[in-house]
Amino acid sequence: MPTKKLTDLFVERVKPPDRGRVEYFDASFPGLALRVTNKGGKSFSLHYRNHGRLRRLTIGSYPAIKPARARSEASAALERVRQGVD
Repeated sequence: MPTKKLTDLFVERVKPPDRGRVEYFDASFPGLALRVTNKGGKSFSLHYRNHGRLRRLTIGSYPAIKPARARSEASAALERVRQGVD
């Protein structure tokens, strides 16, 4: 999985793959990813572990959610997981 700094400009300009989907992980926030589908859909998700199991939480779609807000939502979600809420 490629790692990039998820900036507004990068997210806006990233090209969809020929088929399937690709996830770009954020270089500045471990676990945060931008998923881009071949149809041009873009969404943010958080990958984390809870009790040893890999979990994925969808944060929201771009352009409704920008990268800065996705980082803040991901941070809040990780805090809830630390408090025992999954």
